[in-house]
Amino acid sequence: MRKNNRRQMLGTFGLASAASIASMMGSFPLSSSAADNTMPEMNAWKWQPIDPAAATQRAYDIYPDGGCMYAVFGSVMTLLAEKYGVPFSTFPTAMMMYGAEGCFYGSLCGAANGAAALIGLFNPGLDLKSRREAMIQEIFAWYEANQFPSWKPMNPAFDGELPTNASGSVLCHISMGLWCRTAKKSVGSPERKERCRRLSAETAQKITELLNRAVDPECKFAGLPSATTSCTLCHNPKGQSPTSTTSMRCDACHTMLKDHPSE
Repeated sequence: MRKNNRRQMLGTFGLASAASIASMMGSFPLSSSAADNTMPEMNAWKWQPIDPAAATQRAYDIYPDGGCMYAVFGSVMTLLAEKYGVPFSTFPTAMMMYGAEGCFYGSLCGAANGAAALIGLFNPGLDLKSRREAMIQEIFAWYEANQFPSWKPMNPAFDGELPTNASGSVLCHISMGLWCRTAKKSVGSPERKERCRRLSAETAQKITELLNRAVDPECKFAGLPSATTSCTLCHNPKGQSPTSTTSMRCDACHTMLKDHPSE
């Protein structure tokens, strides 16, 4: 009798759990790929042109809601959603909040990370690998050399003068730190926060311009600056000193030794 009651209880619990899981799953619509076990179309997320200036302002406006990566990715995606609807309106843009402040670790700047995420979304598949890499190299090299902040919004949250400097690196720790030393401001200052907010806006503009331009399949990309390629000629997996796989600007972290060859 006790065994039967136990079986009945377990059966009832199992049914209740299944019903609960089914109920929760109902709040997340299943795609057709989950139903028929086929992969979704890779070209479902096809880039459509939008106004870079609108992306700049939108990124500045939404920055307080989720930080730098969210601002760059979200500005572009919300503008696409407003103009073109599905599938852009279905993307869970809030997930990009994780990238703020270099993933809260001082690593890859969220603005650069958001730009790279957009490149990956609209250039999927192994056949576009070299194109993705070329586009990411262009925007990352631009980020390293650009004088931030160089754009001023119509109604800035901080209306004082902000010093500008080249970020020197796509790493948040270096980019932010160099600016703070140049500006003689702390990381927690309103000036630094405004700097990163405008930096995000400028990056949103740049990635929108790049994606608009890249619609042309024959589009050529900027490539790496000579200061970087002169290092990577040797310091690559097949070079004379195979110690690095990076394409980042080297002088942000490394100084040349006196006996280091100049070429």
